[in-house]
Amino acid sequence: ATAQRVSTLGTVDMRGVNLLYGKNRIPLENLQGNLQFNNNDLALSNVSGKLGNSDFLLNGFFKNIITFLLFEGQPIGIETDLKAKFIDLNELFALGFGDPLDDPEADEYTFSLSRNLNLNFNCNIQSLRYKRFHGQAINGDLLVKNQMAVSRNLSLKAMGGDLQLSGIVDGKNNKAIDVVSTWKVNGIHIDSVFHVFENFNQTFIQDKHLKGRATADVNLEMTLNQHLKLFQETLIAHIGISI
Repeated sequence: ATAQRVSTLGTVDMRGVNLLYGKNRIPLENLQGNLQFNNNDLALSNVSGKLGNSDFLLNGFFKNIITFLLFEGQPIGIETDLKAKFIDLNELFALGFGDPLDDPEADEYTFSLSRNLNLNFNCNIQSLRYKRFHGQAINGDLLVKNQMAVSRNLSLKAMGGDLQLSGIVDGKNNKAIDVVSTWKVNGIHIDSVFHVFENFNQTFIQDKHLKGRATADVNLEMTLNQHLKLFQETLIAHIGISI
């Protein structure tokens, strides 16, 4: 009952704000833009800055953000457009899911989707890096609700070609994350695919055995553990490909 009585009103104009975020003191630099508070919601207008190695420009709404910040177990709704020149997912995953360097026995992040997060996200990213993967010209949408993530139309350039994909990630059980996706692939280097995905955790066919450019329609089903490692026996792929 207390949470529903919280109310805010006002605006914040930011010009060149710098701070250190989280226990790892990640630098949040050169914040610019306008924040408008209205009751329990926050509107972002041309909010830009750098979070570690990543830059961002945000326009959108954070709904129920005040009670989310003040009380545990409260939902938050995010509807926003993101533009970025570069996104470092390695650093952002460490920030969001825990840094493996904090635990000497751990070697991966622990991935999870919060039951309190509702996200409707449109992105335009010039360049993105995650482990061996390097993507460019990334455009698409992401919907997160009820611990499920859905992307209906994501396009990008990677591994020497073009990719379009749609997919669903079911994160209700974070120790067995189900992924179903469809890919349209045009002109990618087949050895680069195996290199980027670390030969899909197998040694029978490796990137050193392959050469050529691939065009393909791919349907994938697989299950990952909480560290985003594949359970090999769950992988089902239907692939029509020419090389």
